[in-house]
Amino acid sequence: MSVPTQVALRPRYPVRTERLLLRPLTGGDVDALLAYRSRPDVCRYVPFEPMTRQVVVDRISSVWARRELTDEGQSLTLGVEVADTGELVGDVVLFWHSRLHASRRPAPACVPSSPATAACASGEPSPRSPSVRTTSGREG
Repeated sequence: MSVPTQVALRPRYPVRTERLLLRPLTGGDVDALLAYRSRPDVCRYVPFEPMTRQVVVDRISSVWARRELTDEGQSLTLGVEVADTGELVGDVVLFWHSRLHASRRPAPACVPSSPATAACASGEPSPRSPSVRTTSGREG
């Protein structure tokens, strides 16, 4: 009889790409998050209403505080930071939809007016990640 393998996502932070860092959100990110998560013109592209400062503060200390995924139904929200400047330009949410398939699908949200937005997300779904959604504020 075999012992089931425990599957989990436990990244070492920050997760680095050539231009970006993915990292847990902190209390110091409230203003940057409000720059796009409070805007009705941005939130029309995502499945949540514009957020108040208190909602962002509460989520940073609760549901956005998760640092790992250990079971299906969980999500992990990470800040997207430009490595060269330290500017938080968005966030990405990883959803664990199925233990059976161990699938994780990113849903980035980016500051619409930031020159670094292109480093965060192109606004077009990737062929490898069909569920990518952005809040870049751009049409189409």
